[in-house]
Amino acid sequence: MTPASTRTSPFPAHTNPGPGAAFPSATTLEEQRILIFAPIGNDALLTATFLMQAGLSTQACASMRNLADRVKEGCGLILLAEETLNPQAMPVLSAALSSQPSWSDIPVIIVTSASELSQIRLQRLELLGRDTNVSLLERPFRAVTLQRMAEVALRTRLRQYQVRDLLGEVQRSESRVRRILEQTAVGLAELDLDGKFTLVNEQFCAMVRRPHAELLGLRITDIVHPDDQAASISRRNMLKSGHASRSVIEKRYLRPDSSVVWVQDHLSIIRDPFGSLCGIAVASADITDRKFAEEIAGRARDEAVAASRAKDDFLAALSHELRTPLNPVLLLASEGAGNLDYPKTARDDFETIQRNVSLEARLFDDLLDLTRITRGKLSIDPRTHDLHSSLRDALTTVAEDARLHRLKLQLNLSSADAAVHGDPVRLQQVFWNVLKNAVKFTPDGGTITITTRTTKDRAVVTITDTGMGMNPDEMNRIFDTFAQGDHAAGHGAHRFGGLGLGLAISKTLIELHGGTIAGESGGRGLGSTFTIELPLVRTKGKVEISAAPRPAESPPPFPASGDTRRRRALVVEDHEPTRVALARLLTRRNFEVSTAGSVAEALSVAARTGIELILSDIGLPDGTGYDVMRELSTVHGVRGIALTGYGQEQDIAQSRAAGFAAHLTKPIDVRSLDKALDELSAMSAA
Repeated sequence: MTPASTRTSPFPAHTNPGPGAAFPSATTLEEQRILIFAPIGNDALLTATFLMQAGLSTQACASMRNLADRVKEGCGLILLAEETLNPQAMPVLSAALSSQPSWSDIPVIIVTSASELSQIRLQRLELLGRDTNVSLLERPFRAVTLQRMAEVALRTRLRQYQVRDLLGEVQRSESRVRRILEQTAVGLAELDLDGKFTLVNEQFCAMVRRPHAELLGLRITDIVHPDDQAASISRRNMLKSGHASRSVIEKRYLRPDSSVVWVQDHLSIIRDPFGSLCGIAVASADITDRKFAEEIAGRARDEAVAASRAKDDFLAALSHELRTPLNPVLLLASEGAGNLDYPKTARDDFETIQRNVSLEARLFDDLLDLTRITRGKLSIDPRTHDLHSSLRDALTTVAEDARLHRLKLQLNLSSADAAVHGDPVRLQQVFWNVLKNAVKFTPDGGTITITTRTTKDRAVVTITDTGMGMNPDEMNRIFDTFAQGDHAAGHGAHRFGGLGLGLAISKTLIELHGGTIAGESGGRGLGSTFTIELPLVRTKGKVEISAAPRPAESPPPFPASGDTRRRRALVVEDHEPTRVALARLLTRRNFEVSTAGSVAEALSVAARTGIELILSDIGLPDGTGYDVMRELSTVHGVRGIALTGYGQEQDIAQSRAAGFAAHLTKPIDVRSLDKALDELSAMSAA
């Protein structure tokens, strides 16, 4: 076995590789070594010495059993003389080679003689196995030939080690992925293009309460709730068609016990190495608790909405019930206050009644405004007008109370041009609320000063009183709903009256106009100041002044259109005092009046006598005023005025839809009635 041109020298059993070592340091010395076995031990030592001098690690083996033991420890190449392959050694070598791991195929070089019979060689190779990595080197051979064959074999072995390391890394990566998949709180699954499960983690199995083996035999449609099937299939088809690469859907999976688990599925497409769609990845998060919480919150929200609606309905019904008995009082009082045929003392008494009933009606309006605010339904009807007109109208409403308390009203309108884009009626309401409080909390003989000015882009109104003032705590809550000052606590708590709604509503109204309202006070006994700022509108020319209707000294005997003929009117009202009062007022306005207390009676009277105008309450014993109006406007072309204690936006819209030309909210001032009659008369004339 000794190669040509070598010399005999002592050689230790294990050597370190030289600088030309074939293997990097990532492999061990055992994995790099060449195991050599020859029948003559000196031949093995000489060959080992030669290869060591070429920079290769070697180890001479004393027997085939010794070589097989070294193979288990690791080697890069086996170098054998054919003489060692006797019947006793062959099974030992074959067993050592067949026990290799799947990645390993140890190169074997057998040094053979040219005189060896080919048939014998083949038999030996058959015993080693057909797939054994064997190379034959015939004697005689040059030393360099052995070196080159050994280096080639070792490079082959190096690639095997690289495969081993790569497989190990893959296995470690797969192990990490498996640990991640099993430890994640998200259920993970893969589907083929037919929707069949090809992979699921333990969390997904636990989520749907089905074993791993069962799921791999199912399609996803087998566990989706029937009500969610269409949406689930649609999302998968969208991914399969290429219209999206990912999608999210909330749906229910059915468990074997027929219970459900709500999940949020994140779907994404899987492509093969060639870029073709081959499956769909599913990441499922259990959202059952969230859905349960949403259901509870939804029920609570529905209950809150129902409670709020019930409260609103109650306030509306309460407002209607309280307004109805006040209606004839305000109608008669407002007419009597302006009737010059009555003595002045009687007119003053009527004026007192009218003012106080109007204040009561204002409280009802505040309650309804509060309902509109909580529903987000409070609205304004803005138009460009002179701010001073709304301010003067508000002053008119408090002037009598100020006179009774001997209060001095100082008006300093320093701004000549105070055009704003706002709702004149709502702004009058704001000013009235602030002025009403100033009058209420200012002692007799005090002063209330109203000042206006303009800045570059704002109109500023300041209302200052010399009243009882407020402490810091009162100022912090002055615009809160139902807020009352400290004066409202303890003995005499109600001597100032009020519900604490006016300023809260005013703040909302001013904010709807894009403005601000603020209050300040130096403390108890030092008065209060309220400052209202609104966006200023720069106009060219004269600004339209929108003023509230002024009280008439006496009601007009006829509609403003000048039509003097007696017209036929029908009053439909189940509240008898209101029905009688309205009939008398209309008679004095040159109407021929019929009355009815129900839908059936109203339709019967209209069919029998024929009418031109109807004034109808909405709530009637056998139906609604809407029913009456629809019938009479369709059949007889009658115009109508709705009279009701319900004054919310939806009520007004409903009366318009039924055919009413005007909607008056009880209690009704005679001036409002006259204005509505005049407008209807003008419409008829047109």
